Amino acid sequence: MNSEIRKRIEQNLGEGQHFSIERIASPGAKDSEHQTSRISAYVASELKLQLSEMFDHLDAAEAEAQPRNRTDANASLWTPRQLEKHLIEQISIGINNRVNSGITVSSGSRVFGPPYLSWHLGNALLYPDGYEAYTMTYDNIDPKATVLEGFSAAGYGFEVTTSSAVLTEITPQGNYDWYWAAARELPFVRNRGGMGIAVFNNSQQQPVILRQPILWSISGVKANTGDGGNGRIVDAATPAFGFGTIPLAPVLVNMIPDSKYTIWVWSWNISRMEQEDPFSSQIHFSMPLVTINANRPVVTH
Repeated sequence: MNSEIRKRIEQNLGEGQHFSIERIASPGAKDSEHQTSRISAYVASELKLQLSEMFDHLDAAEAEAQPRNRTDANASLWTPRQLEKHLIEQISIGINNRVNSGITVSSGSRVFGPPYLSWHLGNALLYPDGYEAYTMTYDNIDPKATVLEGFSAAGYGFEVTTSSAVLTEITPQGNYDWYWAAARELPFVRNRGGMGIAVFNNSQQQPVILRQPILWSISGVKANTGDGGNGRIVDAATPAFGFGTIPLAPVLVNMIPDSKYTIWVWSWNISRMEQEDPFSSQIHFSMPLVTINANRPVVTH
């Protein structure tokens, strides 16, 4: 985001209430490496768990038994179990996020933008502008591999501190878009993607808060099909049947004085397929700024 525009926004908001949330402008190289390594390891462990749930040992046995070269074009590639999983996944993740984009900055907000800390895993791309990222279908660089299985993720973040106890409301501002496409019937393809947000107290290994909504999830695909969606980062959410959805943001965090906190936002993509499967997917997001509001802390007894 243009620094002059950001400066004007902050000036316009200057008439409102002032909060004691300050950005740590340039964390040292050692500290930056520690923060990026921690979030990379944490997200990787979360995505590995999802991948193991998407494609289990029974799926592997059915995939192994399926002939690789079929001569009967009319023969079904779907086993009863794979068809059931395909239908369940379609019903469970019935999202088609296509909404108007936009950025909303409320009165009294502190505005934070690039430069950000950044990290990426797998087949991901960070843009030179410092606030855009693409995460794509996992691609195994080993040409001898018959199965492509893994994940990609990429994100941005920054550190803040406070001189007094505050309840912060953190809202990443920007948009995301995603798509997937398949050129052939592929009952054993697995693919899933979404957004994530986490806040770490830098003195702790586990995040104070973590949300990782799923925007799409594929368990097998029909020939010549695809889908996509887009929306505001704050509206990214996984359906929660009977209880409503929980959006990615805003998130509320009680911050304590003189502690450092790192705020991370990322996109992610998990996939499992055969080497020659004609399938691709990607998710892109752009986060030109993050707004933070602060109020008296919430104390529970």
